[in-house]
Amino acid sequence: MEKILQEANEKYKKANTTVGMAPILKRGLYQDCIKLYLHASSMTCSPDSLASIARNIGAAHNRTSMIIDEKEMVMIHYQLCQCIYYWSISLSRGFSRPDDWKISLAEMTTEVIDKICALQDAQEKIISSLLQCEKYLTPHPSLRSYLLFQLSTLFFNSAVTAQSKNEWSRSKDILCSVSRYIEEALECSKENKEVYYQVVDLKERYRIHFNIAESIQLRNYADSILSSSLLGDEFLDMDRMWEVADMYKNACILLRECDVEQEAISLSRLGKMFDRIFKLEAKAHDYYRQSLNLSLSLMPRDLSNRDWHKECVDFIQKLQQEAARRADEERANERQPILDELKPELDLIKQNSEKSMENLIEHLYSKHPPKGPNQKQPKSLVGKKLCLAVIQHYHTDKQKPYDDTRKWFILCEEITKYLTG
Repeated sequence: MEKILQEANEKYKKANTTVGMAPILKRGLYQDCIKLYLHASSMTCSPDSLASIARNIGAAHNRTSMIIDEKEMVMIHYQLCQCIYYWSISLSRGFSRPDDWKISLAEMTTEVIDKICALQDAQEKIISSLLQCEKYLTPHPSLRSYLLFQLSTLFFNSAVTAQSKNEWSRSKDILCSVSRYIEEALECSKENKEVYYQVVDLKERYRIHFNIAESIQLRNYADSILSSSLLGDEFLDMDRMWEVADMYKNACILLRECDVEQEAISLSRLGKMFDRIFKLEAKAHDYYRQSLNLSLSLMPRDLSNRDWHKECVDFIQKLQQEAARRADEERANERQPILDELKPELDLIKQNSEKSMENLIEHLYSKHPPKGPNQKQPKSLVGKKLCLAVIQHYHTDKQKPYDDTRKWFILCEEITKYLTG
């Protein structure tokens, strides 16, 4: 056996150290030494010897993967998987080896896992290789947890890419398949704190993106029901409409603290339903307002060109305009009896204003003098300065509560109109 091992080692060393050797010749030497190592392993039962031989076989497979042309990607996958397979055997057999030896081999194994993940190949093939290697690493929880973490990350990135293309159903399917690997990685990584915290972080990101995918899929389904119902029968199935509203609410709950913009969109849908379907203006206003508040929290992002944002703004503005109109009507109705009572005085004010500003001011200070302290008619001023001084005496912002506050306040409003007209 010693001669076989010596011959295998010489071939391995020759392939590693010979400068300018053609890749095809190096590959042949590695294959020859692998055969010799396998032959030697069949001639011993010593765990220590088997561990050393398996390590060398794995190293030869790893070296072979480095010299294979990228066109032979299937063979590169095979060599790297075989490398992990034999290094896993080496770790299992080398239980009596020093810790430094085990740590070094484990680090090399993680490097090969990273190498598989970095291959310029279809993601499905990379995942397939990782799944194959995952079986080989079952006896080694720490290494298996790292591989499962990398596998989960590949699945997760694929799901995020699908979301960026608005493929929400596909994204959710991918995320559903990855959950098992994340949980297994957590279970295996309890002794490897570095990997454990990485998996915990990945699990949180997984939760966020899964909620986003599920909520948008739910909202899209609710949108389709609502659209078909509005285009269908003249009479809406209100029970069905309440179910749709519940779908939008559930979508909001799933999105909470996950995606602010998507939550704002779902809230705007609820506002639309309560406005157009249920005719509950107060509820609609509440949902539209929440949606706008969330959109404002995303500043400086500009969402004003989005249809859902325009709906929110239009509804709020419509309500504000309606509220202002009602307030004006109430104010006008409240003022009218007092204006009727003040009509004789207002007619005289109007007559004097038509003559000149000086006549108006003389009339005001003689018949309706300001009620504030030290507010006497300014005699030393003329023109615009005189007018500004008089406005300060009669402007409603300068009036304090008096016994006849309302009547005096309305009179000052009318006086100010003539002074500024």
